[in-house]
Parts: sequence; C-alpha cells; structure tokens
Amino acid sequence: MGVNEVADRNSPPALNMETLLQNKSDIKLNGSTGKYTEDVQEEEDYDFYRFIVSDFHGIARSKLVTKSAYKYMKKRGPGIAWKTVLLSFDNYFNCEAKRLDGERCTDARLTPAEDLSVPRSLPWAGEGYKIAGVLCETWWGIDGLRQQACPRYMARRLCDQLESEFGLRIFHGTEMEFTLFKEKGVPEFDDGGLYIPQELDTVCKELLPLSKHCEAAGIPIETLQTEFGPGQLEVVLKPAYGIEGADNSFLFKCAAKEILAKPGFHGRATFMSKPIIDKVGSSNHFNHSLWKVKDNGELEDSMWDGTQESKLTKTAQHWLAGILKHTPALAAIFNPTVNDWRRLHITASTRDITTPHYITWGIENRLTLIRVIARGAGKATYLENRLPGATMNPYLALAGMVAAGIDGIRNKIELPAPGNTENEFGVLPGTLEEALDALKSSNVMREHLGDEFVNWFVCAKEKEIEVLNEYTEKNGGDSFQTEVDFYSKWI
Repeated sequence: MGVNEVADRNSPPALNMETLLQNKSDIKLNGSTGKYTEDVQEEEDYDFYRFIVSDFHGIARSKLVTKSAYKYMKKRGPGIAWKTVLLSFDNYFNCEAKRLDGERCTDARLTPAEDLSVPRSLPWAGEGYKIAGVLCETWWGIDGLRQQACPRYMARRLCDQLESEFGLRIFHGTEMEFTLFKEKGVPEFDDGGLYIPQELDTVCKELLPLSKHCEAAGIPIETLQTEFGPGQLEVVLKPAYGIEGADNSFLFKCAAKEILAKPGFHGRATFMSKPIIDKVGSSNHFNHSLWKVKDNGELEDSMWDGTQESKLTKTAQHWLAGILKHTPALAAIFNPTVNDWRRLHITASTRDITTPHYITWGIENRLTLIRVIARGAGKATYLENRLPGATMNPYLALAGMVAAGIDGIRNKIELPAPGNTENEFGVLPGTLEEALDALKSSNVMREHLGDEFVNWFVCAKEKEIEVLNEYTEKNGGDSFQTEVDFYSKWI
C-alpha cells in the first residue's frame, strides 16, 4: 500500500530500539533516545530544549523552548510555519502555498518523535547553559494529520515497512566529507595531503573537540582523516540500524557546522559537494547491509551467498537491482543542489575518475556507482552507494534507498552483469533538472515517498534553480561563485 492511500491520524508504532540493536554489548542503550552512549541525563536536567526538525536539505530548523514551557510542550511541541521542511537556503518559501496544498496551508507543529522518549545532550551549544536536543517530526496544525513530506518521518516509516513486509532491517553508516576553510576562499590546508598526519594536526585543535562533543551526544564517530582535496576532511560514523543511522548523520552535520563556524563565517565548514571549482569534490558514500529478523528476535545476515557469482543472496541481488533501476530518480535526492552536479560524471572539471557516471555495480570496484564489498558472512558484506554528494540529507537518502530496494525485492528485479560501462540502466542524468524530471515521473517513488513529498521537493528545487539563475545574472554571470554564496553558509 502506498503512502498516498493512507490517512494517518494516529501515531505509528514506536520502534523497539532494544530489539533493533540487540547484541550490542559493548555500549549501553540510552533509553532516552534509542542511542548508545555512556552519558545519560534525566530530561529535567537541562536549562533549555532545542526542538529540531530536518528540512529537505538536511539543515536543522529549530525552536528553543524554556525549561518551564517544556513541561507542557514535550508531547505536542511548539507551532511552526507549515512550509518549514521546504525552506530555501535564502530562507524564502520557494513555492506558492495554494499551488501545493490549497486550504490546508496553515500552521504546523514541531512534535517530538514518538520513537524517542527523552532528549539528548547537545554539549557544544548554550554558552554554558545545558541544552537538550529534541528530534522532531512535523504535523499539520489544522487537522492533526502528519506532514507526509517530513524527512525523518518518511525514513522511519519506510524502515518500518521494510521490516513489516519482508522482515528486514537496514544497517548503515556514512562516510561524511566536508571542506574546512581558514577564511573565505582559503582552505585550511593544501591538497595532496591524503592521510598525512601533519595536515590533520593543523586542524586537530578543533576536530578533536568536535569528536568528543559528538561522543557525549551519542553520535558515534569511528575515524577522522584528511582527504584528497584542499581543506577536505572525512569523518566516518559507526553504522547503526534504521532511523538511528540517519539521526547520527543529521546530528553530526549540525554539530560540525556549529562547532567549526567562526563569527561572521558560518560557511567555514561546508558540506557543499564542490566548494572549490577545480579540485576534487566531496561525497557522502552510503554503506549498508540487510539483516533478517528471525522468529526469536535475533538478526541474520541477508547479504552473503558464496555460491552466487555476485556473492549476494537473491534478496540482496533484487535489492541492489531496485536501487540501480531507480537511480535516475534517486539522483535528485542524493544530489539535491545545482552544485552537486559539478562533482558527477567524468569531465576535466570533476578531477576524479571514480565519480559516478554509468549506473553500474561491481565487486570491490571503485569505478562503479555501487561497490559490492563481499568478504564473507556477517558484517563483512555490504553495499557502498557512491552516488550521494556531501549535501545529501541522510533522512531522504535512507527513505529513497529503502523505497527503491523494496521495489526491487517485491518485483524480483533482475541484477544486470557487473561492469564499468553502460548497461540496461544507462547513464546518470546530466543535470539536476533531468533528475527532477525522473523523480517527478517515477510512480514507484510517488507510491513510497508520497505525492506530498515529490510535489513539494520538485517545486522547491525548480524554484531554487530559477532563483540561482537570477542571482547569477546579477553576479555578472559567475555561476560558481553564486553557488558558493548561496549554499555554503548553511550546508
């Protein structure tokens, strides 16, 4: 059943995080959030409460609630503008209200997500006051219906559907690349410093506190390193099941933007895919595997099958084929800004022969769009989707990936032969406009993600392209500098 067939007036069943993340004996469950952390605080320990929702771009939009008001707001949350999730980078609502929802264009509510029971600490915020982060989802204020386009709710709903329909859970983590600048246009270090400790040392004074703050907030970082590009860094997060993995990625981006910013220079750390025009771009590779929930609640690997040429089970093959088939539509979600498309395709300006071009897959092949890491049963076999740019919204990426994978399993889509060149699934769209057309015309994406999301997202992006073109004209035709000015502050 598609999302458009459901009138959701009631809260969906809460995710059972203890069952979801069983056998994690090395760390303790923070019952407040479903996150694993050693630092657990009672909800009344905080001075202020930041109610946070992700917009379409993965930017945190929030309201700060006082301790006294939290007592009566912690169930329904404060009111918020109805179009908050589709705010543009310049803080304008880029769609006509009547065009989208007619008479329902009213207020909304920033409501704490019901799968999380108690807030988590945001130790980097508050200037000495204790600030709690309350992850939220949005509801219509006028009739009590959910906003189906809320990114976090979409991802959570689809993870629930994956388990209810197929008994599967997705285990995933991201390789988050970003660029750090000393001052506007001047990166913290030169390129050519991949894995060089001296380069990392130049920014350790800020990166190490970032890592420790994230640890205290329950955001599990595994590694930090320099990358190929000037000022380019990569932080790898520990994988997690379902919505927790997306929460971690979203909150890491929030933390990095806040902690690494300087007064008057919010774009110092940027997740733009191409912040420097003639250097290698930044990506956000999405690594994931599937796990079967057994009758006794234990999880069983659903990826590895050494008897198959692909080294994947039939379920994993269909899942992968579904993602490949729907990649043209997913490309708009994985690379949602005009700037992202400067990273894709092999051209003189991308400066990276491993950037995606053909919609292909291969075993241990970094030249393909999806690399299959097949090294045996358990957590040794997983898929690396190399398409997402650094700007990727982790909630929308998770939702899109699960939607495509569900279609692949449900319809037993056949996996084409591996390789580096064009196959039946063709070549990536060439521009954001082409990818939006693919998303707009995809019945599968509309079924799983919902008309509300597809219509809002496409509308917002088409207007964004129009605004960028207008800004570029005013900027003397310099489209790249216009992108930097437009995107870098909050991305």
